[in-house]
Amino acid sequence: MNSGSTPARQPSRKLAWFALVILAVLLLAGIALRYAMQPQHATRLVLDQVGRTLGLRITASGTAQYSLRGGPALVVRDVIAQQPGAATPLLRADRILLSLPWSTVRGLTTGAAGSTITMHRVELDHPVVDADALQPWLQTRPPGKTRYPVLTQGMHVNDGRVIAQGWSLGSLMIDLPRLVPDQPLRASIAGRYRSAALQLPFALDVALSHPGNDAALGLAGTVSVQRGTWQLPSRIVLSGMLHVGDGWQLRFARLASASRFESGRTSLPFAAGIAGTLRSANARIEFAPLAVVVNGGGVIPDLTGIGHASLTSVLGLQLAGTLPAWPSGWPELPPPIGASTSPIPFSLHYTGRPDLSDVAALQLRRDGTAFDGRLRPFKFADWIQAGSTGSPIPPLDGRISMPRLDIAGAQLQGVDVTISDGEPTAAPPP
Repeated sequence: MNSGSTPARQPSRKLAWFALVILAVLLLAGIALRYAMQPQHATRLVLDQVGRTLGLRITASGTAQYSLRGGPALVVRDVIAQQPGAATPLLRADRILLSLPWSTVRGLTTGAAGSTITMHRVELDHPVVDADALQPWLQTRPPGKTRYPVLTQGMHVNDGRVIAQGWSLGSLMIDLPRLVPDQPLRASIAGRYRSAALQLPFALDVALSHPGNDAALGLAGTVSVQRGTWQLPSRIVLSGMLHVGDGWQLRFARLASASRFESGRTSLPFAAGIAGTLRSANARIEFAPLAVVVNGGGVIPDLTGIGHASLTSVLGLQLAGTLPAWPSGWPELPPPIGASTSPIPFSLHYTGRPDLSDVAALQLRRDGTAFDGRLRPFKFADWIQAGSTGSPIPPLDGRISMPRLDIAGAQLQGVDVTISDGEPTAAPPP
């Protein structure tokens, strides 16, 4: 009877041992997974791999959290990203959320994540980017095609800042629904630019044909230049081909704006179009060559011109072109020059503070009449607005020469007049 019962017991024992082995394997796997997904360990795995990919040392000293619902999601706090050997971090953030697919977690755990990391979503709260510390790191990036992370559910930046010597970006909000290499990108961005002279709040929608070099860029939204008692709110549309290398360039740039100059009770609408090449390198922004068309509506003059503009700690502008007619909102010119319908060639040169509070050099020509002088743009605008209630002498220094002037029934020949508003002015020569 014993010999009859042994075969039945052997499969049972094998099954029991097999079940015990499976249970042990599952227990060990659970312990290993729990260890691998401990917040501190998961944080170190992810940040180390991201750091290696980017050539940065990334640490997180705050409390870490993770969740497995819907896929692993890791929250790290008090994050610092720093180029090895650098004295200043290029990024700080109060909180960063990283939502990852399991395939990325397996790659991070085994060290086989590759040079491109796929994530579901990234969120940053109160990040601070140091632009001066960022530049040396950008210069270390290897040549060739830039590799971008894949963000299947996008990125959100809440209340960020970019700081640099002489300027900053604050209240920065970025919403990027999706980021996939070689596919179209759309995003919205809002914030406020600040310098010693200006503030510039903006809210823009951005589109790229793909993330990377030689991408078609489209940008539309609102920008407002603010300084002291005046502001210049605008709705803009900008397009061009974006190239990033030593700095960046927007080639074939086209900018259209509908703007309004506002100061006190003064409100002057105008429209402008600008075309050329916009570039930035070594803390210098330049629009050169530059072509401009302005439809001023009477007080702000209609004009077309070509030249170039640059912005560092000072604003430089050189523009030469034509006013098709004397602006209807300006004081009338005396005869016979006032009766002429000839266009008015002009040349404008400005080098000074970005708020246009310094002196500009201006030359005007019409028929045989010529003006060569200097003015402060906003003082001149105030005089234009004052009309008949203001001073009959414009706030400028200069010299007018004309072949003839009709005044009080008399004709004066070979007139040469020097104008001064009593304030010494000077402008660098063009």
